[in-house]
Amino acid sequence: DFRTADLYVYCIGPTHLVDAHPDPKLRGQDAVRIADVDGFHFAAVMIDKASPGVVSKIDYKWPMLGYAKPIVKHTLYTKVSDEICAVGSYDN
Repeated sequence: DFRTADLYVYCIGPTHLVDAHPDPKLRGQDAVRIADVDGFHFAAVMIDKASPGVVSKIDYKWPMLGYAKPIVKHTLYTKVSDEICAVGSYDN
């Protein structure tokens, strides 16, 4: 499950599909098309900028699991083999 409270890991595969996410509706989705409430395509930026051995940060508005209202999420991401893996925390 890779989830503890509101912290969870998610991964984007080499074909830009969401390979791992606790929300089953996101698994298998084209990450390039996913945007936050402001229309920011954060996953496309992650795909473009992720590098092995480098941890980068990106902020976007996303709802916590189980909630509808988007809030700022601070996400750390890196490239691991052919996957982009990320984990983030929310503003409270």
